[in-house]
Amino acid sequence: MDTPLNNDSDPRLRARLALTGEREIEDWQKEKEYLEKRKLEAAKALASDEQKKIQAEKDQAEQRKIEAQKKLAELETVRRAEEELKKKDISAQQRDKDLAQEKLRQAKIKQILDSRKTIEGIRRTPQNQLSSIHTLTDDLSSAIKDKGFTATRLAQANRSEKKEIEKTVSWRKIIILTLSFVLVFGGLTAVSWSLWQRTIQSQVPAILTHDSIVFADEHIALDLKNKSPEQIQSELKTLSLESASTVSAREQIKDIYFVYEITQTTNEGVVTEKKIAGPTLFATSTGLIITDDLLRFLEPDFMLGLYIGAQAEPFYIFKTNSYKNSADALLHNENGIVSQLLSPFLDLETTIKIQLTPFQDKTIANRGLRLIIDQDNQTLALYTWLDQNTIAVTTNEYALEKVLNSFLTPKPIVK
Repeated sequence: MDTPLNNDSDPRLRARLALTGEREIEDWQKEKEYLEKRKLEAAKALASDEQKKIQAEKDQAEQRKIEAQKKLAELETVRRAEEELKKKDISAQQRDKDLAQEKLRQAKIKQILDSRKTIEGIRRTPQNQLSSIHTLTDDLSSAIKDKGFTATRLAQANRSEKKEIEKTVSWRKIIILTLSFVLVFGGLTAVSWSLWQRTIQSQVPAILTHDSIVFADEHIALDLKNKSPEQIQSELKTLSLESASTVSAREQIKDIYFVYEITQTTNEGVVTEKKIAGPTLFATSTGLIITDDLLRFLEPDFMLGLYIGAQAEPFYIFKTNSYKNSADALLHNENGIVSQLLSPFLDLETTIKIQLTPFQDKTIANRGLRLIIDQDNQTLALYTWLDQNTIAVTTNEYALEKVLNSFLTPKPIVK
């Protein structure tokens, strides 16, 4: 039945509506809302299972996106808090250093004032006063008067004593000059030997060869010395583009490793040695933000490589000493860690997608993967465990398959 609320085409109904009380109008309104609600319920009941599934996936995707945004906001808050704490620590250290310097300066001033007081006390003490000036006449008179010497005996004694003194002084001069010459010559010889010894440089080769975790066709060393994080990331990007543009008859794997110098003083002098950087120094030097929760459980040996096929695909292989702790650290911040590791090789839009898109589970070759798939069903990033102590991170399933095959194949022995 039509009501005055849902059909006003009939003049009689309009007249009826004009004469109807407010309570009846409210009842009709409630009846209309009830009918609308029943229509929606009927539409949902008539919807297919596929439509329900699609709607549920949309709702879940929206919820995951909101959770990811909240997680990024929380991480940003933690990062800012850590920066503030570091600034406070630096300020406190500088304050302590200034206080220590001021304390040292006050101690030196006190020492100088105490020394002046001591000198002034010695100067004013009567027994430390200089004796009166003696003259030859006074000494002669005293000798004649006190010891009964005559003038003749004093003159003879004086001449004899003078000769002895001159002879003694002459021998002393010869001995002193000889000793001085020997000491000076010995000192110059020792200094020259020391300086020559300290110029000895290490015989360690200038370029080290990295023993990569999987077999690599080419090893490329990047020196970290005097380079900013932006410069290192730019070198990685350039290397990836050049490798992708190089025409090759077969697929290849390139190993990229990082070297740095240490200088130390040994018994042989100052020695400069080159070493290969581990995950922590790599993250610090490149400016990639990898959480300490993961870094503290990674072994020094790791591999950053490029799989060269249709294009250059980056991949990482990390060794860990604790599966449980490393897995927990990854799951806690997998979007942030994976996006940071791959960011030097990807554009900004793809990196942001990896940060905001939730990971999914998938199984390939009996191995569980955590991967990110975009709306076009393209894989953007993934990571998995090659074994109980080995983590692999890359950009797609095909690159992972090649890395896995290389990992399972024993490396050839070089004779």
